[in-house]
Amino acid sequence: CCHTSRAEFCGPNCARRAAATTTAKTTTDEWAAFAADYVGIDRTTMKRAIARESSGLHSDCKPDIHGQQEAIELRRRLGAVKKLMKAEDIVDLRFLPAPVNAM
Repeated sequence: CCHTSRAEFCGPNCARRAAATTTAKTTTDEWAAFAADYVGIDRTTMKRAIARESSGLHSDCKPDIHGQQEAIELRRRLGAVKKLMKAEDIVDLRFLPAPVNAM
């Protein structure tokens, strides 16, 4: 991976992420079991969390600037981020894969 540009890396990984997201959304019991076991919580709790959050899970590989801004603001309220930051100022969009033209 050291010899691969980020653009070459991001394109194929976007397709893998889209496939993984689709699989996760269609196999929520398996997803919940894996995630609950991984983080050490009850599977019922994980299923509720997935049900609550899955509407925000997208596989289009477009940056979620609004979601990033909300995460920054949450971290600021919690004290982890000390100064005001705008997601647009810190998210590097140079490495997004080029759009695929419809044929």
